[in-house]
Amino acid sequence: ANLKKDINDKTENTLNQVKSKFNGYSEKYMRLNKKAKNDISKYISKRPAGSMSGILYILFGISGCLVYGSSVFKILFGMIGSNVLFVSAFLLLVVSIGLLLRGITLRKRVKRFKKYVRFIDDNNYFLINDLAKFAREKESFVVKDLSKMIDLGMFLEGHIDEEKTYFMLNDEVYNDYLNLKNQQIAKEIDNEKLNEEIE
Repeated sequence: ANLKKDINDKTENTLNQVKSKFNGYSEKYMRLNKKAKNDISKYISKRPAGSMSGILYILFGISGCLVYGSSVFKILFGMIGSNVLFVSAFLLLVVSIGLLLRGITLRKRVKRFKKYVRFIDDNNYFLINDLAKFAREKESFVVKDLSKMIDLGMFLEGHIDEEKTYFMLNDEVYNDYLNLKNQQIAKEIDNEKLNEEIE
């Protein structure tokens, strides 16, 4: 009876130790996973270019179109008359339409930027072709769009490779890419030299 009790106690102690170790490992693993996730908020602009200015352009454009459009309409139908007034009102109407279109363009870019950020999720780099498919845009357009967003500081550390195939979110990944590329070039040069020596 004592032997059976000792075996049961030892078995129970061993099981408790395994459970506590397993819980400890799983907690460590969960912490590692949380740390491993990339916090992209460090690499994207909190207020992307065009988010406020686009709205202002649209507001000024709409108000200008209403005011100067009605003036052009009144002059055309003889309610008020003067060639100088007509030309002035028409030019200001054209400027207002330009402001409106500029505002719409800026707001569309901000909308695409937000879509790109959703696609990035936790990735440090990705194929531009995959982003183009996600955004339902041509790849050449997405390359130009990303380049413009980088220039405007919307992606704070963004880079596009020379072949315009990959987008890299931060400087660290881009430097790793450059180092890898340099190593590959050095290896190819060494292989060529080796082949020349063999011949």
